Formats: sequence, C-alpha cells, structure tokens
Amino acid sequence: MKFLLITAILVHFLIGCASFDFNSSLQKSGNVSAKKDLKLSGPSAKGAVWELLSGNQLSLHLKSVDGQAQSSLILREGISTHPISYGHWELSGFELDGISYSSMNVSKKFILRVRPGPLTYAGSIIIGCPRISQAENKHLKKMKFFNRYPFSSRDGLCEVVVGNNQKEVISLLRKTHKNENLKIKIGF
Repeated sequence: MKFLLITAILVHFLIGCASFDFNSSLQKSGNVSAKKDLKLSGPSAKGAVWELLSGNQLSLHLKSVDGQAQSSLILREGISTHPISYGHWELSGFELDGISYSSMNVSKKFILRVRPGPLTYAGSIIIGCPRISQAENKHLKKMKFFNRYPFSSRDGLCEVVVGNNQKEVISLLRKTHKNENLKIKIGF
C-alpha cells in the first residue's frame, strides 16, 4: 500500500515536470526562409501543439478531467509543442504579465482531448483583457471556428479565444519538418 502511494506521487511529480518545455517555441517570422529552418523540440515531437497569436508569453494551467493531475505550460508567440499525458484536460486558468486568471464559467470550459499518436492540435489562442481588441479580427477571420471563454482575477476580466487555425498550423509544421505526411489530430 505504501509502495503504491509513493509510486503515485512520483508519477504525478514526473508528469508535472515533463510539462515544462521552455525550448519548444516556434517563433513566427515575417519571412518564409526563416520558417523553413524552424524545428519542433524533442526527438519524437509528440504532445500538444499550441499557437499563441497575441502576446509574447502565456502560462496555461490545465487540470485533468479524468483524474487529479494538474499541468502548467508556457506558450510563447507562435507555435509550440508540449508533452502532455493522454486524456481530457480542462483549461482552469492562465497567467499573463504576472497576474493569475481563473475560469469563470462553470458550464462552458475549454476541454482538450489528447489521444495516443504523434501530435494533437490544441488550438490557436488569442487573449484580450477585458475583451479581445478589433485588431485581432484578422486572426479570427482565418479560423474555421472559435469559442470565447471568460476568466477573472482580482485585477479584472480577460477573454480567451481558442480557435481552429489547424490548416495554417499544419502547413507551417509540414514545411519546418519537411514532411508532407505529418499527422496532427484536432483535440477540441
């Protein structure tokens, strides 16, 4: 019994540590030649693919719907991959410019489904406090669909938009990997 408890704690700790990947960011660039030199970090490039379209850096807080695990990951502007365990993950909060925000809506929450396989597209994110600005409409128009999620902190409200920009993300990743058969499943 004691062995199982220690093993469970150790596995939880290792999963949490594995979710931090500070060197996996793919930076967006204006010129095409720079995009061709980009590579995903890690030997297997498995996990969740995120695209941050607004802001330089964002820390996401996820909690497992299937169990008690929690995970935090840092997104930088552009495309980044992060290892994450299989299952369903809820976006419970985020940190932006040193301020922590928590999900406000109990009925409408962002849930990510990570399945076995090489990569899961977790979505393209736009953040706006208190709402997204008109300048972000250019990103929204490119998306197949998007959903808005409200968050709050002691300092105010923020809106998180998670959208489907999968076609552009896959195109960029295929170019950077020089692999036309790169498979990415949508996770939301």
